[in-house]
Amino acid sequence: MPNGLGRATNSIFTGRALSAVNLATPGPLGRSYPSGWGSGVGNDFVGWPRTGAMCAPPVQCCCKGPITIGPGEVRPILADWSAWLQSDSMQGFNLYEIASAQLLDVTRTPMLPADPAIIKVVRNTQDPDPPDNSDVKGLIDLVPPNAMRLMIEAAPDAPLGRQFKLDFCAVACDGCEGRKARMCDCIVITIQEC
Repeated sequence: MPNGLGRATNSIFTGRALSAVNLATPGPLGRSYPSGWGSGVGNDFVGWPRTGAMCAPPVQCCCKGPITIGPGEVRPILADWSAWLQSDSMQGFNLYEIASAQLLDVTRTPMLPADPAIIKVVRNTQDPDPPDNSDVKGLIDLVPPNAMRLMIEAAPDAPLGRQFKLDFCAVACDGCEGRKARMCDCIVITIQEC
């Protein structure tokens, strides 16, 4: 009979969906205007609507997570890029490589690579000696067709409540033409006991 010990470790969805862009709609006299600008009239065209968001400062994207890990644990993380790779603009693209990845300590200003004596990305085989959280892309495995897997290890004395950020960029390639697209994302990792 199961005793209910341990925690479930779910995958996390990374990247964001990209939609196709409808570049122009036909207007009078054979001219084309971007969608939503109206038909336009001669050279005095002042049609594009300035929505409130056009002049607003860009909103910083949020990291995914948080993923929690307890002191002394080794935890797998499966990051699923399907939202990005299955979007309209990415048809024919597949996950190709992890271009960059680093594990940062968010409690330090500026953010610096996390102390590997507290937390580190591991593979359990071919781990660098000494560990280097400033470049962990070689420790992340691709899981076809659209995911990546990595392992995080927290030290037995890792301080509870400490937060870290895993920054990474993935590259997708369309097999026929060799074009490459790149998207970056991040995951927040927190040391917690339960």
